[in-house]
Amino acid sequence: MDLVAVVCGWPVVDLVAVVSGPSRDHMAVVSGPSVDLVVMVSGPSVDLMAVVSGLSVDLVVVVSGPTVNLMVMMRGPSVDLVAVVSGPSVDLVVMVSGPSMVLVSVVSGSSVDLVAMVRECLRIFPVRALESELVADT
Repeated sequence: MDLVAVVCGWPVVDLVAVVSGPSRDHMAVVSGPSVDLVVMVSGPSVDLMAVVSGLSVDLVVVVSGPTVNLMVMMRGPSVDLVAVVSGPSVDLVVMVSGPSMVLVSVVSGSSVDLVAMVRECLRIFPVRALESELVADT
């Protein structure tokens, strides 16, 4: 089953997506000045892509399963991202751009590829320190 959610709202968008099953493809596209996105995915094979843009974005992603591909792209002046991923094989790609960002990633598993690309003014964490912390978590 393929689940596609496209939400464009003004001024507030709340999107909650829960996906479980042997094989699911989930794509969420959300835009608006205020966006809350919660995605929970579990299953042996999950592909998740979330594209979020807005003035204020809160994104929480919880993914578990033996094979998970997760891509998150976020843009906005204020972004809070929390990603918790567990499983023997996990690919996590996070691209965040904006002047004010908080990025927290907790990753566990025997095989984890985590790529974090953060652009523009990172005032909370220097880019090198952030990358070192993420590598240490894996």
